[in-house]
Amino acid sequence: PERCPTGFTVLTRGYRLAAKHVLHTVGPTSIDKKALTSSYKTTLDLAAKHQLRSVALCCVSTGIFGFPLRLATHIALSTVRAWLDKHPGMLDCVVFTVFAPKEEEVYQRLMPCYFPREGEADLASGSPKPPPIPESPREYHVGGGAFGGAAAGG
Repeated sequence: PERCPTGFTVLTRGYRLAAKHVLHTVGPTSIDKKALTSSYKTTLDLAAKHQLRSVALCCVSTGIFGFPLRLATHIALSTVRAWLDKHPGMLDCVVFTVFAPKEEEVYQRLMPCYFPREGEADLASGSPKPPPIPESPREYHVGGGAFGGAAAGG
């Protein structure tokens, strides 16, 4: 079988999963910012290409691959934010899923820097406010969608 290169994403059916499709991305095994950015970008591009309306993203490469969690979170959030700004209306819902409490803590701290709630400062101002308590401990809502892991719906 053909192997998916680092930084790329492939789509399969969800079969008996709750999701209609599963997007599989290959994250870097070293601290490679460009490859990690590509993992998120190719996932979003493929979701849009197949007209999927929602996608869930996990913390790519932060487990056994050892990518530093805080840096990986900045990359994930900034990549998704830039992609959504460039492709308005292409996705209704993006969810960042977390496995461990430490991941949840980092996402809660950094999420408002990239996806401020109405009236909050953003990264451009240089002074983000402390993150609000989310509606659910593992799901973060921004605007009309949820940002909170990588399965996809259509």
